[in-house]
Amino acid sequence: MTVQHRALLDMIRLKILDIFPRVRKLIFRNHWNELIAIRKEVESVFKALIEAKMKYEVKRANSEVHQEEEKTSSYVDTLQNLEITEEKSKLTIEEIVTLCAKFLSTASDT
Repeated sequence: MTVQHRALLDMIRLKILDIFPRVRKLIFRNHWNELIAIRKEVESVFKALIEAKMKYEVKRANSEVHQEEEKTSSYVDTLQNLEITEEKSKLTIEEIVTLCAKFLSTASDT
């Protein structure tokens, strides 16, 4: 929660990167590097959580106990099962991480 909270607060401060899209990396180099560092930190946290959820689902599917538990579906489960029709492939872990981060940051904005 701390990483996501800090990222949301820093996004307000880093709104300056919205100006001059062609030269912002040069003019605001420190801000840009800070934005990249925040993004990597958020990705690492979400990636660990998503991979843990996926491992849990595999373990639960292999276990006989899972039949007694109530079947619930999370956003991650939905994304994991989603298939891209044009490419006949599933989403990568990086794409799932990006979508989860966007989902939570958008929910915080409203």
